Parts: sequence; structure tokens; C-alpha cells
Amino acid sequence: MWDSRRIRGGGNGLGFAVAPGFADDPRLIHDDPALDGTPRPSAPGVCAGGPRALLAFCHC
Repeated sequence: MWDSRRIRGGGNGLGFAVAPGFADDPRLIHDDPALDGTPRPSAPGVCAGGPRALLAFCHC
């Protein structure tokens, strides 16, 4: 049974690319602070997740 969770993936630059025009959308999910409370801001153009319409997926 899980008793905690952490959201990671934007502050290290390895998260999801944000679709153009949606960088400031409040529905995007960003990294939780570090265990000591230090903020982990997402790298520009990257987030930890959010609605599919706000994310830029490569159709390679």
C-alpha cells in the first residue's frame, strides 16, 4: 500500500513538452518541491504532466 507520492519530470528537463501557447496554463502539473521544501521549477517548455491537449507529442 502506498502512503505517499511525488510528482517528478519537469524540473530536470525530462518531462513532457508543453504545446505552443499553453506554457502558463494552470492545468499543467509541475514537480513537487524537494523533501527539504526547495522548489523545483519546471524547465522552460517542459512540465511533469497535464491534459493531453496541452502537451506536444512527437508523431515520428
